[in-house]
Amino acid sequence: MKGNDLPNLIFALSAALLLFTAAGALPVRAFLIDTVSHFMLQYLIGGVILLAAAMLARSLPAAGMAALALCIAMWQVGPLAKFGAAAPQDFKTPPKTITVLQANTLYSNRQVDGLIAAIDRFDPDLILIQEANSAISAYFRDVMRQYPHQDLDVSDTHAFGQAVASKLQIENVERHHFAGKKKGGQSFTVNVGEKSLAILSAHACNPLSCHAIRDTELDAIGKWAADQSGNVAIFGDLNVTPYARAFKDTLTTGGLTDARKGRGVMGTYPSQLPAFMRIPIDHTLTKGDVRVLSMQVLNHANSGSDHLAVVTTLAIGE
Repeated sequence: MKGNDLPNLIFALSAALLLFTAAGALPVRAFLIDTVSHFMLQYLIGGVILLAAAMLARSLPAAGMAALALCIAMWQVGPLAKFGAAAPQDFKTPPKTITVLQANTLYSNRQVDGLIAAIDRFDPDLILIQEANSAISAYFRDVMRQYPHQDLDVSDTHAFGQAVASKLQIENVERHHFAGKKKGGQSFTVNVGEKSLAILSAHACNPLSCHAIRDTELDAIGKWAADQSGNVAIFGDLNVTPYARAFKDTLTTGGLTDARKGRGVMGTYPSQLPAFMRIPIDHTLTKGDVRVLSMQVLNHANSGSDHLAVVTTLAIGE
């Protein structure tokens, strides 16, 4: 490599990083903008590396671009950043809690051992599965005594099967087609202590093949949440990251709070990649007197799937 090649390479990489980071932060709904917005954590890491490289190479223009890209990425990732433990929640009355395990298990995947181990370990009150297939329904039949309240709509041929298994009585069950013929979710209510909680298990369309449909589904999910007068919790593979405009609009429309806020990025996809390379597209959103006590991504607990499972404990109280 010639003497000027390294500074030129650092300059080009810094310019490209700034372009992608700035584009991803634009408050615009468009396929390309949406696509590049998902990698803000990776842009932040790249900004740190390129800023250090530019300073060592004494390239002020490259350092300036890398620093600006780093600032934009920090602005996007900042609300999720985990600066120590999440703040404790104060309640006027002792809260009742519910623990939920959510997982996209991949419709072509027949492995359930990892998921079973996670269920045995965390003993959740509620299990919500996206891309549920006959292997999941067979397992749910085996645990009918522990989870007697179930709603199964599984498929071995497409990615929109869903399954619910609950220790608590589920009521007002409804299956949603938020956009077109594809099943976008299941909603129902459970009683947590004396409090009613409306729950939606959702699976939005993959934006690489149906970006407009995905956005329509997210809009409908936000409107569904807005129409609920009480406590709400939404779980699922929404196929969008917290940095995208469509996700932010869903929060605003529904009056929802992102459970990741202050707890970390916690990427869930693709499961095969290291944590710093994964993106967060499996979500927990809340509304009302619902507080998030804990949320964690289960590394390798969803064997055979391209998503990692998530366990969240919620408290409901004033």
